[in-house]
Amino acid sequence: MLNKHRRRVSLRRMRFSVLDRVPTQIKNLSDLVDISDEDCRDQLRMDRATFHKLCDMLQSFGGLKSSRRVTVTEKVAMFLSVLAHHTKNRCVKFQFKRSGQTVSKHFHTVLHCVLQMHSLLLVKPQAVTDDSTDTCPNGSELTVFGLEPEPEPEPWPNRTKTEY
Repeated sequence: MLNKHRRRVSLRRMRFSVLDRVPTQIKNLSDLVDISDEDCRDQLRMDRATFHKLCDMLQSFGGLKSSRRVTVTEKVAMFLSVLAHHTKNRCVKFQFKRSGQTVSKHFHTVLHCVLQMHSLLLVKPQAVTDDSTDTCPNGSELTVFGLEPEPEPEPWPNRTKTEY
């Protein structure tokens, strides 16, 4: 009788496995990165094309590799999520359905790759002289991660206030 009870308890424990979480993890990452530019920009502060370009750069130049259970895309998404929203590991682990140790480990892995690539990703600003013919309104090109900045939106037309 006691043996039968133990067997039931162990079967209940065996039903939950890491593989049960994989479809949820893939769906969450797909919703974050593959659905729309707006969602990706809201969560990671960059559009999908820029995000994938950054992932490719980190793989080819920074030496970032997929691990057995976490892809490069998910590692970079966790890293950017922490940076973009100044969130703690426990919030990111809930969002990505990973353990806190996994989030911390992969955050530091991506950070190490970014720091190794600092000469490629971060551009030193150059002094602008008075006789410069630069077309940028503030006199300097701002590039983040060595990528092209988005064009500035057109200003609102000047409208006069209506009198009441």
